[in-house]
Amino acid sequence: MDKLLADPALYNEDKKNTLKAVILDQAYVARELSQLEAEWLALHEQLETVMSDG
Repeated sequence: MDKLLADPALYNEDKKNTLKAVILDQAYVARELSQLEAEWLALHEQLETVMSDG
């Protein structure tokens, strides 16, 4: 995705719809990554708690 956004040709007028789609995809992936990282962190903290109680 970053490679696509780095391509200057993507910013030409005739690629406007493609650019929009790539930006939307990038935002979706970033949001998903953030949510998954938060979930992983919470689960890791639970695991540490269980391990320290044992």
